[in-house]
Amino acid sequence: MSDLARREFITLVGGAVAGWPLVAGAEQARKHRLGVLLYSTPQADQQMERLRAGLRERGYVEGQNLAISYHFAEGKPERLPEKAAALAH
Repeated sequence: MSDLARREFITLVGGAVAGWPLVAGAEQARKHRLGVLLYSTPQADQQMERLRAGLRERGYVEGQNLAISYHFAEGKPERLPEKAAALAH
């Protein structure tokens, strides 16, 4: 292998190795998404804080590595299909 080819190879490998921590960091910073459909209203639902606490225990923190989309039927069963469709979209 010529000196020039060796230098190009070392530069290529060195650049790839230097980029590995950036790729690993990006993977760790990945945000997970969770959709939640609740029958009640935001003001009346006590399940929301229990859900957040359980997720925190497992290492998921809303706003850091987790985004939660809440959908409330506001006590109206006829709204559940509409809210479920919005959540699925």
